[in-house]
Amino acid sequence: MKIDILGTSGSIVTQSRDPVSILVNDSILIDCAEGTTKKLLNLTKLRSIKAILISHVHPDHFAGFLTLVWRFWLGEQRTRPLDVHGPVGIRSAIETLFEITKTPIDSFGYVIKYHEIDGKKIEKNGSISALKVRHSIPTLAFRLDLDKSICYSGDTQPFNGLVELAQGCDVLIHETSGPAKQVEWLHKYGHSCSLDAARIARDAHARMLIPIHFLPHVRDPEKEMREEIESVYDGKIIFPNDGQSIII
Repeated sequence: MKIDILGTSGSIVTQSRDPVSILVNDSILIDCAEGTTKKLLNLTKLRSIKAILISHVHPDHFAGFLTLVWRFWLGEQRTRPLDVHGPVGIRSAIETLFEITKTPIDSFGYVIKYHEIDGKKIEKNGSISALKVRHSIPTLAFRLDLDKSICYSGDTQPFNGLVELAQGCDVLIHETSGPAKQVEWLHKYGHSCSLDAARIARDAHARMLIPIHFLPHVRDPEKEMREEIESVYDGKIIFPNDGQSIII
């Protein structure tokens, strides 16, 4: 399995990091932050995208969607359908976006197939499973069971349902917005700290943990949070940078 970490920042763009988007096996895009289209162009992977999984519609996870579908239309002349998986309301959100930007969706050479997921319990659609997590707006965690298994938390307060979703996975990519000393503030806004991510990884018996969604006040995520995570979780830990490729 190949995981391209396109963006790692939480909430805003910084000088060194863009918000979250992740490409799995060159074909499945998880979240679509600002700048995602340019990064996919640089990787020459636009034509291989089969599906986009949107955890929620906050801009640091969704702002790049419009430019990407326009590129599929005018740049790639895409004809095959595009599967979009997201929480209930994702179709309405995208169609509203098309309406206010006067996007001529009827001129697209491809159709968008929407898969709206309630996620009150784990829902499985082929290789993709999803579960609603605890954030300020409807948000999904996803699991992909391909040649290896990968689970992505989305933005969430610590949530034991993720232990079931991620159970035995090869890789858990979990929101880790800041160190443990900021836990009260992070939980207030629907986020997780280093120890939250570590406990989920430990209890799910995940073989690898990739922390992500670093808020801008976290200047050196690995320096500030590795020791805390290692105090709870003894699996492999990779603190990613934008543009990093991970092979498992």
